[in-house]
Amino acid sequence: MNENPKYVMRWYVTLVMIGVASMLQIQGSDAFVVSPIVQRKTSLSTKNLKTRGPATLDFPWLDHHVPSPHQNNMVPTQIERGSTFLKMSSDSDDDGPGIGTIVTIVFFLVVFVGTSLAPMLDAARNSPTGDLNLGDSVVTRQDPPGKLKNYENSSDKLSRTKIQEKLNRVPVFYLVSGPNREMQEKIYLSFEDATSAAGSGATVKCTTLDQVMYPLVLKRGRMRMAPPPLEVQQAEETLQAQGLSTKNFKLIPSKAAIKDAAETKTDLADGDIPLFVADRLAFAGDAGPQVPLFFEKADCITSYDRLRESRGDRIPAQPNIRSTTLMDELYSMEKGTRPAVSQLQFYSTADDLMRASEML
Repeated sequence: MNENPKYVMRWYVTLVMIGVASMLQIQGSDAFVVSPIVQRKTSLSTKNLKTRGPATLDFPWLDHHVPSPHQNNMVPTQIERGSTFLKMSSDSDDDGPGIGTIVTIVFFLVVFVGTSLAPMLDAARNSPTGDLNLGDSVVTRQDPPGKLKNYENSSDKLSRTKIQEKLNRVPVFYLVSGPNREMQEKIYLSFEDATSAAGSGATVKCTTLDQVMYPLVLKRGRMRMAPPPLEVQQAEETLQAQGLSTKNFKLIPSKAAIKDAAETKTDLADGDIPLFVADRLAFAGDAGPQVPLFFEKADCITSYDRLRESRGDRIPAQPNIRSTTLMDELYSMEKGTRPAVSQLQFYSTADDLMRASEML
């Protein structure tokens, strides 16, 4: 803590003011609440599949928050600093100090606390972690060699439960066929691609990515979560009974995503899924700003265009789009090899979300 005498004095005065306030007996309905004003908009919500709109936030490293591409009627929103207000009721002043006295005490208390905290806030801004920004939370194929090569922080690791929550936002589609209605091994990120592959005798079913990623694709077993669809449960039982090598479940990216990966020179391993992120683009969420990882590049462009419409020529006409893969990001989340990976969120296309909402 800063040991400058004026800051020490402010802390002493602050403690005195807290003590004075605690001795005041505020009775009856003579109460007040200091509350942040938060403006919030919501977007498409489909059972377990949710996207969120902008809120009033302020971060020095981020230009603006914009809504999800699924919010067709929204425009990008500039980050604004939230304000505060006093909400008071004063039915009677007979049993305690007057409301004017209370407000005065609180006013000076806030002033002293704010000025006492100022040096600590300055120190935080000048800390070594200030060299990193939210964009560094994504491991991309366009990163310079050796970027954050030795970075690994246990506090940035996400639990399996937290990762599952992120995967739960993503719908996937699979086929069942045959007399026993068994689940086929290919799991599609696109409803349209799944329908095209179905042919006669097969049925397209839907679930969420958390239900299949670890249990079937990675074969690491099932954690406590919502019960899976019957076909997924039967597929898991088959793996356990006949051995993990008997079936090879894998994810299939959309045709559009495969084309996007080629354009961004993103090499894909068999069954891997490309993801796309646009610089200067983030969404507001309950846990702070969220970096969107899109399954198709078109959604990156759509969101960025909305941002530029609201900001004019103050940002580049064309977005800087970087690419990564689902496995790269899952590894980073598990190991904590990038800062603030908890702020990453996966975004499927609006069409696939709508299809999933109809099928689930």
